[in-house]
Amino acid sequence: MECEASRFRVHGLPAEDFPSFPELDFAKGFHVTAGLVERMAARTAFATSNEDTRPILNGVLWQIGDDVMHMVATNGHRLARASMELGEGKRTARDVIVPPKALAQLGRIFAPDDEVRVASDEKQIGFQGERGVVFSRVIEGPYPNYEQVIPRDNDKRLRVDKERLASALRRMAVIASDQTHRVRMSLDQDTLKFHVSTPDVGEGSEQMSASYEGEALDIGFNANYLLEVLRFIDTDEVEMTFKAPERAALLRPADGDSDSYLCLVMPLRLQE
Repeated sequence: MECEASRFRVHGLPAEDFPSFPELDFAKGFHVTAGLVERMAARTAFATSNEDTRPILNGVLWQIGDDVMHMVATNGHRLARASMELGEGKRTARDVIVPPKALAQLGRIFAPDDEVRVASDEKQIGFQGERGVVFSRVIEGPYPNYEQVIPRDNDKRLRVDKERLASALRRMAVIASDQTHRVRMSLDQDTLKFHVSTPDVGEGSEQMSASYEGEALDIGFNANYLLEVLRFIDTDEVEMTFKAPERAALLRPADGDSDSYLCLVMPLRLQE
């Protein structure tokens, strides 16, 4: 390489040693817009695990059905599921576990309205569009039956302004423990109270009005987990349902998007 007074010679490697591209049959794949995949991945990938003890939880479960697809991620303490109805078309039902980084690449290579064709086999997944092709290894193994942990009998219901809830949690998180980030939430008679107490740091409390139906409840949560979920709820209000202080809570958009997105957060044990 030469440029004015500079001259360089760089050693290369044999081209035949470069890994070959996977052979996937895109003709048998299905079409989807890149923006839809990127949006669903963003709303779930934050809940994946980053530990090596259960590699299967390091990926996003992508379930493709005849007329609907789901993306699911969990680390055992929280779970996020995004769903989307698919238009007419011939698709083969399949489950594939995709690394979050592979899904994030779609937003860097394709425009949101670009249509890509998706194909996969037992070891690889590929995304083909006019701007290029993305390949990734899939994570092999059986994904846990997440449907079993989604509560169906939560009978206590809270509806609250999303921004006010997030602001209160951010204020409480300043005093919360650096290890647990635990915040106590007390619900009773259309009132939501927050309290946090950390030795050697201090304590804080706050109260706001909210729509609450059910018996009085004290429950603790990792404030950071709740804040992460609220980032991806697009409605002005959020709905939370509860059963008991030691049972999982569900968070959903309070309006029309409630069937397409839900998050589960496990509570923390409260200290008296």
